[in-house]
Amino acid sequence: MVRSSTIRIEIQFENKLRMDSKNADKQQVLKIHDFKECSLVELTQAQQQTDADLAFFLDSEQTVKTAHNGLQAAYDALTKSSVQENNKTSLVPMTLSLYVPATLMDTEHYVIDIGAGFYVEMNKDKAMDYYKRKLLLIERQQCQLQEIVEEKRKLKASKTVALDFIGAALCLLFCIQFYMAYNFRLLFNPFVISARQAHRRLYFSFRHFSRFDGKQLWHERQRFLLFRDFHFTSTRFAEKLDYYEILGVPRNASAKDIKKAYYQLAKKYHPDVNKNDPQAARKFQQVSEAYEVLSDENKKAQYDQWGSTDFGTASGGSTSSGHNWQGFHSTIDPEELFRKIFGDIKMGQNNAGFPGWNFDEFAESKFGFGSTQEYVMHLSFQEAAKGVTKTASINTVDVCQKCGGKKTELGYKMVSCPYCNGSGMETFSQGPFIMRQTCRKCSGTGQFNKNPCLECEGTGHTVQRKTVSVPVPAGVEDGQTLRMQVGKKELFITFRVSKSDIFRRDGADVHTDVSISISQAILGGTVRIPGIYEDVYLQIPPATSSHTRLRVAGKGIKKVNSYGYGDHYVHVKIEVPKKLSDAQRAIIMAYAEMETNTPGTIRGVTTTAGGDKICAEDPNGYVAGIRKIFNSSVEENGSEKKDKAEKEKPGS
Repeated sequence: MVRSSTIRIEIQFENKLRMDSKNADKQQVLKIHDFKECSLVELTQAQQQTDADLAFFLDSEQTVKTAHNGLQAAYDALTKSSVQENNKTSLVPMTLSLYVPATLMDTEHYVIDIGAGFYVEMNKDKAMDYYKRKLLLIERQQCQLQEIVEEKRKLKASKTVALDFIGAALCLLFCIQFYMAYNFRLLFNPFVISARQAHRRLYFSFRHFSRFDGKQLWHERQRFLLFRDFHFTSTRFAEKLDYYEILGVPRNASAKDIKKAYYQLAKKYHPDVNKNDPQAARKFQQVSEAYEVLSDENKKAQYDQWGSTDFGTASGGSTSSGHNWQGFHSTIDPEELFRKIFGDIKMGQNNAGFPGWNFDEFAESKFGFGSTQEYVMHLSFQEAAKGVTKTASINTVDVCQKCGGKKTELGYKMVSCPYCNGSGMETFSQGPFIMRQTCRKCSGTGQFNKNPCLECEGTGHTVQRKTVSVPVPAGVEDGQTLRMQVGKKELFITFRVSKSDIFRRDGADVHTDVSISISQAILGGTVRIPGIYEDVYLQIPPATSSHTRLRVAGKGIKKVNSYGYGDHYVHVKIEVPKKLSDAQRAIIMAYAEMETNTPGTIRGVTTTAGGDKICAEDPNGYVAGIRKIFNSSVEENGSEKKDKAEKEKPGS
């Protein structure tokens, strides 16, 4: 079976020729048009159309050549085949680089691929006749194409001559009129006059200059000084902008630094912020143009190499791939670029700071949309102390679910780059110099994605919303950051720990307050306190004063970066009762009478001439009764001690 995949190429070319023949009348009109009457804009548009047509026919010529080679190879293979080759083993191509061994069973019958998915069985004679007719057709088409290409080249040459004449005339006329300032009224817009008009104005400029006297020269000079703010809008005299200087970044600045500089300058020069500054809009335009070039790797590489983004249009160079590099300028409105990056932000004199905007998140992706780099997780005090597993919904970069990472639409695959023929390098001719650089279409990979996946736009991965489980270690503190691997990206999780109503944290140690009564403070006892993991019964020693700090070892928070636990410190506070019963008050007053070394005085207690303390107010007589009890007890104890002493005397 002889397969000829080039038949499809040839059929497609025939369709292109039929489509192009529909525009034959329009092309004929351009051929007979008098270019001397065309304006510069019309000539430029006509030349661009001619360049596009010429590129199409050159590409078609290459396609026909490829089809001819394929058909010729098939015809030669049929010619060489014979009956003696039956049952002979040979290599059959499966792809351009894959061959499999096969045995020829019948060299007199063949299946021919005639294109569009149809296969026809023919004998050897019919097959050779078919390919012979196809070769004749292809050769006729090659001749037609050569004639068309030659005609297009002549048409392009005539337009180039007209453009060169207008350019030379405009340049000379501009220099003469600019130097002779008096002749300002003859200045013109170079894009709306024809070549004949330019020649006529140049002629009358010399005549007009010869008829001026000194007084007229002075008046014309004054008119020029009044109306000298004119613009000559020719790209040949356009000012070359230093994009790095505009953004205020060095030439080795990273993509993040470039984005940050654009963020600052766009905020500074935005027209809504500087409504009274007419220069702000121009600055904003320059900043947007600089960012558009430097943020694109291909444009930035070209700008770094040539110092401009018009390479290929003004220089007249050509590429080895046959494609015209039309250059690039700002292809997006600055306001639209600003909205793509920052969103629809209402800006004004009092809102120039982009409230709520986080540049760190914006800088990680081209226009602020990418995988999550940092996530803030809120925890309660107990969750941070004990540890917990929580879930988080984040944006993560993962393999495209539609193409499975293949970067192409289903049913398609990557092809060899047509711009560099799969080499990854482009060759440029710049005058006598020949230069090579990385292919701008495939970025040096040598592969071209003709049908990129619509879901991931040919990147092979997309930003997807996923829910991940985050194991929070016990003992994390407020503000600590945990690094976690999510897919191919790293996620930095910052913990925000809320405060506790009970505990205060100091590293791995915790502090709490406990209130005890007066009797507990004086006599001692036990008190129950809440702990991190369980409640603790704390022993209160007798004579405990207020603000005493008691330590419970090993009952604090687990240490994150080492072994063991911290301590639990309890701060004692003596709670004084606000209301007392009469009996309680009498007991306290009786104690006050017996207290020694009192600093100052006690309310309700007076001091006698003998230095004894006595309660001044005792309506119920409780204090007197307590005093009597203590006095009688003291007297009894005194008599007992006296009797005991007498008995112990010798001879008693």
